[in-house]
Amino acid sequence: MQFAIIKAGHDMRQIYQVIDEDERYVYLVNGSTRTTDRPKKKSRKHVQLIKRIPEEVLHILEETQIEENLRIERAVRVMRDQITPKGSNEQSK
Repeated sequence: MQFAIIKAGHDMRQIYQVIDEDERYVYLVNGSTRTTDRPKKKSRKHVQLIKRIPEEVLHILEETQIEENLRIERAVRVMRDQITPKGSNEQSK
């Protein structure tokens, strides 16, 4: 299980979960706008993989009572909150 931050494009700095990959592309989901049945295809050179995944995120993804896209959406939100410092304004970057 991997997560990635987008480095280029209109969705720059957004966090997604990687659900598939091939030689040139990764396929990304966030649980809301990009669901498992409609992943985003992004060039590998435009994403940065996140190596450390917090325990809280792993626990969310292991929950079996919740629908998969909702689990992914919650996990992405927790990842974003962990990575983005409190009080920072992403629009000003």
